[in-house]
Amino acid sequence: MNKIVYIFPGQSSLYPGMISKLVELHRPNGEMLAAASDFLHRDLAAHYREDNPDVFACNRDIQVGVFLASNMFLDILDHAGLAADLSLGLSLGEYNHLVHIGALSFREALLTVEQRGLAYDGGPAGAMASVFPIDIEELDGVVAQARGAGVLEIVNLNSPSQHVISGERPAVEEALRILDAEHFATAVVIEKKIPMHCSTFEPVGPRFR
Repeated sequence: MNKIVYIFPGQSSLYPGMISKLVELHRPNGEMLAAASDFLHRDLAAHYREDNPDVFACNRDIQVGVFLASNMFLDILDHAGLAADLSLGLSLGEYNHLVHIGALSFREALLTVEQRGLAYDGGPAGAMASVFPIDIEELDGVVAQARGAGVLEIVNLNSPSQHVISGERPAVEEALRILDAEHFATAVVIEKKIPMHCSTFEPVGPRFR
C-alpha cells in the first residue's frame, strides 16, 4: 500500500521573499504569520519583507523563517485535502515534523525554534559547505589535509557522493581550495557564520537545553 510521507527541510532551504510569497499564495498563511507575531512579540510580516536586507542576518531569523515557511506549506496541503501518513525532518525540519504528528503545538514549536536560533547565534564561529560529487574516502583525505588550518569534520552523509563539511572557517576554506584544485568537486558554502553539527558546536546543546 502506498503512503504519503512529508519530509521537512533544514534551515538552508530559504530565500528572502519566501514568507511574503507564501502569504500571497494562501490567505490563511497571513493569519498564521499574525499569530506567530503575537507569540514572539515581534512584527514578523514587517521583518520578512522581500526587500529587507537583514531578513536572515541572524540565525534566530533563519530558523523562525524556515520553520514558518514549512508550516505554511503544510497548511496549504491540508487545505487542498492532502494528508500525509508519516513525516520526518532534517535538523530544523524535525520541529515541523513534531507539529505534524501532534507532539508539539505550533506555538510550542515556534517558541522552541526561536530559542534554538538564539542559542545558535551565541555559538562558536565557523562555516559549512556542501560537496559534490566525491566519495567519502576521497573527502576523508581532503579533510585530513585541511585540518592543519583548524578543526574540520564531515558532518552529513547525504548520499554516496554528496556530503557536508563543517568546522573552523580557515579549515573549511582550505578544504574548498583542495577540492577545487585536486578533485574538481563542486563545493557550495551553505552556512557562513556557524559550524553546525561539528564537535566545536557542542556547547550550544547544553545552552539550548
